[in-house]
Amino acid sequence: MVYICYCNKVKEADIMKAITEKGAKNVDDVIKITGAMQNSNCAVNNPKGICCYSDIVKTFNKYREKIIMKKMKIFEPAMCCPTGLCGLGVDPELLRMSTVLETLKKHGVIVERFNLGSAPAEFITDQTINAYINEKGTEGLPAVMLDGKIVITGRYPTNEEFTKLLDLPENVLGKQKKSESGGGCCKGGCC
Repeated sequence: MVYICYCNKVKEADIMKAITEKGAKNVDDVIKITGAMQNSNCAVNNPKGICCYSDIVKTFNKYREKIIMKKMKIFEPAMCCPTGLCGLGVDPELLRMSTVLETLKKHGVIVERFNLGSAPAEFITDQTINAYINEKGTEGLPAVMLDGKIVITGRYPTNEEFTKLLDLPENVLGKQKKSESGGGCCKGGCC
């Protein structure tokens, strides 16, 4: 088994979990959360014969950069509410999206969400989504962009797709239950 910190058997996955699930913002947070570097024999236990601090820093930077570098935007059709809790019916897919985005936010991952009805300027100024709408129309929304490229159209990402696209551990969002979408609250008659 390869460890990042041999004195407390801290693995790469432990550091990633400290960042994505426990909210570690710096190397000191990672050390506190994982219990790394708590043994005075750190260099003795490490096969490299050196303290593990530099490996902890490298691993921390690797995962922080992955999370920070991934930029996801969701462009949605015009609708009266993004939560799915408007009008007479509840859209479980919009409710799931609100929950997923709130959970990601708690883990330090921000996904921008733009509604055509309330943020039309974003659809004009973003050249990629503007070209997509000019070609496909608004019927192709929602459209999900990752780092400036459209990766999903006509639906929202599954929980598994969110974790894969954003390079997050699978357990961040949990298993997704099957749901029937009403296609947005406005299609359900609330607008």
